[in-house]
Amino acid sequence: MNPIQRYWVTEAQKLNIDFQHLRAAASDSDVKGGGNEAIVATLLRKNFRTKHIVTNTQIIDSFDKQSDEVDVVVCNEYQPFRPDPHQPLLIAEGVDVAIQVKAGLDKREIERVFTNARTVKQLRRQFVQNDTVAAPLADTEPFIVRVPYFCFAFSTRLTDRKLHDHIIDTAKTVPPDEQPDAIFVLNRCVFLNLRDNTTSLAMRNPSVGWSHTVANDQVLALMLRYIYRLTPTVRRSKHPILFYPLTFSES
Repeated sequence: MNPIQRYWVTEAQKLNIDFQHLRAAASDSDVKGGGNEAIVATLLRKNFRTKHIVTNTQIIDSFDKQSDEVDVVVCNEYQPFRPDPHQPLLIAEGVDVAIQVKAGLDKREIERVFTNARTVKQLRRQFVQNDTVAAPLADTEPFIVRVPYFCFAFSTRLTDRKLHDHIIDTAKTVPPDEQPDAIFVLNRCVFLNLRDNTTSLAMRNPSVGWSHTVANDQVLALMLRYIYRLTPTVRRSKHPILFYPLTFSES
């Protein structure tokens, strides 16, 4: 095992232990009341210390569109007014990634994930001429103009093959740019939306569309790694809150 492999094995083990402790600390009533989202959010807060993590919120864009509720959102430095953990609305430019959390994943829940993803992926993030973005050109549409979107599932009763089939079938009904970007199943596998295999999710093989990878105990590490991978470094010449006009009602 080389040093890089040893590094990832060590970090994956730490993440899994932390996650087990968080799950053990949550009661059944907590989980039924939204505790699964809180577990994922707490893990992200521990590992993205420079980011704000918000749960059960909605995202708006400057074109007056609004997403459905999203379970967990990782915010970046351009989210104004220092959002609290339960901020009801967030601006799209201040979001790094949206994550929908599922206790169990089956055909019906996959369809719900795709439906929710469309409401997030239809949002558009604005940029101006002097803004800089460090990312491949192919990432512009799915991950820069649009908000990256993941699903994280705690478990499933289906085989990986069945899940993959359901994902592919559901994807046929949704435009590629409005689909989720990745689906993670704890201690099982990862499904990545490669699209045309030119984005930062590209693989060496010539696959397109949805890929499947057995990840076992590295699922959490991979999810955090893909958050970094799909989050470009953006330097804005003006704060994006200025895209959202403040209007006053007449008395």
